[in-house]
Amino acid sequence: MSKVKLALAETALEVYEHMVAASDSFEADDIGADLAYLMGALLREGYCVWPKTRPIIALLMEKYHDSHPIWGYIRVESEEV
Repeated sequence: MSKVKLALAETALEVYEHMVAASDSFEADDIGADLAYLMGALLREGYCVWPKTRPIIALLMEKYHDSHPIWGYIRVESEEV
């Protein structure tokens, strides 16, 4: 396995484990569906677009700083005024 693929797998596992620990249920607030889309973005080297108010964004922001690799797979929509 290449170093890049290994790094992606490690990031995916780290994020998954955080979501398990940080959420009561993957059914609540569409966490499970959003996590599935995020894992797909990691695997396909794409990205997800979510508003800042999305529950998965709050959970990720609790743990991961701006320079964490996971943010390369997420585009946070700016809030409209």
